[in-house]
Amino acid sequence: MSPLVIIIGAGIAGLAAAKHLKQNGIECFILEAQDRIGGRIKTLSSEDCLLDHGASWVHGVFGNPLSEIISSENIETIKARESKHFLYGKKGIPINDDGETKKIINSFEKDFVEKIKENHSLAQAFEEHISDLSYQDDLLSWYKHEYMAATGAALDEIDARAYFTDEYQKGGDDLVVGGYRQILNPFLDGLDIRLDEAVSTIECGQDVKIKTLADKKYICDAVILTVPLGVLKKKKIEFFPPLPTDKTNAIQRLEMGVLNKTFCFFESSFWSEDVEGFGVAGPDYQNFPYVLNLKPIAEKNLLCFFSYGNQAVEMEKLSDEEVGDRVISYLSHSFENLPKLEKIIRTNWGDDPWTYGSYSFVATGNSETDYDIMAESYLDKIFFAGEATSLSYRATVNGAMDSGVREADKIINIYH
Repeated sequence: MSPLVIIIGAGIAGLAAAKHLKQNGIECFILEAQDRIGGRIKTLSSEDCLLDHGASWVHGVFGNPLSEIISSENIETIKARESKHFLYGKKGIPINDDGETKKIINSFEKDFVEKIKENHSLAQAFEEHISDLSYQDDLLSWYKHEYMAATGAALDEIDARAYFTDEYQKGGDDLVVGGYRQILNPFLDGLDIRLDEAVSTIECGQDVKIKTLADKKYICDAVILTVPLGVLKKKKIEFFPPLPTDKTNAIQRLEMGVLNKTFCFFESSFWSEDVEGFGVAGPDYQNFPYVLNLKPIAEKNLLCFFSYGNQAVEMEKLSDEEVGDRVISYLSHSFENLPKLEKIIRTNWGDDPWTYGSYSFVATGNSETDYDIMAESYLDKIFFAGEATSLSYRATVNGAMDSGVREADKIINIYH
């Protein structure tokens, strides 16, 4: 007799798990807490354009399973080009690299990584690496924003050794055009997805009993739990019997970073349309370390301002007007006579009750082995998927997708 599997969460991990189970003849359905699918893939329409509040890029296109979807679905992408990214100084003039500063980043990743001391943060590791080197301070700070973007955290919060243990697929990064939600299309055919079904308790016995916040009850043979790490850290789901100590300790040790976007519509453009992304040197740099030019995609005078970690969390408490003032203050260090900022749209992933953050990272002093613990099943009844269970491809969409298939395979092997 075929088992019944309930998948909790209709992000890409849950969708991939459900599709794989159905392809192998196992009955399943998905319970999704929100009124939409996708999880942290969140494409919304505003001002006659599609805005990706969550995932935007495919990181490392060679050998990436997402690249196969993009090809088969004929999804348009734009290749990220380093030569089209600039740090602006005064009067909107790009700060030219002296030829040495970028080398510091490259040599850090290629040569210094093996010298990183245990329990050191990325901030500490950089200080040791550059202590005897010459560099441009503003430019080096800007180059380092990529580490913050990858974790949603400040450099002093990120464990340096653990950071470099994940795998990064080659081929550069592609920005998806027309909404990242297109990547979900191949998973949807024939799936039973039940929206507005937030799970509150999971009880394991001979069967698995699930109860929702609306007091609906379900019984199944196994569960694949794909909720974000932030939800587990907040203990929004109760487990009976309780999860083992090594699992709960791993949940608490791993951290959830925050990356927020502020989409800004201007009356006119003041930046070069050939620029893909930029930063602005000045005292407000930490507010928005990176700005993405979306005008070529949206055909609007639209920039997306990225904020990370504590800065992102702090700005979630501000009004739109206050954040708009910060945007103008930031830009004013390089650009004069700025046009009117007509509208802003913001994400608030840190305060989102269905995520409590953007994606996982290893905090200073902890170990990447917690990802393997996160991936361990419990009693052969509860199986865990999602980016926070992927050691090699954590914090990525492809890591989440692969984890769903991985857990589905475990169930297939048990019941077949």
